[in-house]
Amino acid sequence: MPVAKVEEILGVVPEPQALEDMSGDDDSPGLMRFIADVNAPCPLERTVDRELKEKVAGTLQVLSSREEEIVRLRFGIGRDMPYTLEEIGRVMGLSRERVRQIEAAALKKFQAAEECRDLRQFVSA
Repeated sequence: MPVAKVEEILGVVPEPQALEDMSGDDDSPGLMRFIADVNAPCPLERTVDRELKEKVAGTLQVLSSREEEIVRLRFGIGRDMPYTLEEIGRVMGLSRERVRQIEAAALKKFQAAEECRDLRQFVSA
């Protein structure tokens, strides 16, 4: 194949370009701004998370401070991980059984509380 023909074929196929450079206009940003960031949280998820946190905070107000602390620790609310009954007992100076009893009483309060009804929308059926 003649060199001229190869050069002609190569001239038809454009060189690859970075998406940042493909705007066609020197002053405007490239196409990268139109590609979704798969690592970015979904706006709907952020809204639901924020609403859930607000509802949980409101619901926890029906509990005594000790019950609230036990529920927060037990379910990992505002923590990295949930605590076991034994871990909570060590932190609060209570027996594992006493922590379980307080947790059970707190959960009964939740079931009876009007504020808890707002949380049911977040529980999938």
